Amino acid sequence: AKRTLKLNLEEILNYFDNKTTNAFTEGVHTKVKLLKRISFGLRNPQVYVEKLELGFVKPKMLISTHTY
Repeated sequence: AKRTLKLNLEEILNYFDNKTTNAFTEGVHTKVKLLKRISFGLRNPQVYVEKLELGFVKPKMLISTHTY
């Protein structure tokens, strides 16, 4: 624990100075890796790109608000 604190001291102190983390970036990275695993074996790269786009759309955006 002591060694970890020493190695990451600057990043830890930056959080308290700026109140920011890299959590959003880590979340995006995790989601892209998941979608990549799900898409293994696809021959058409466009399908992979479309899956990525759908992976980052808010669910509310997918529901049509139009009434007929």
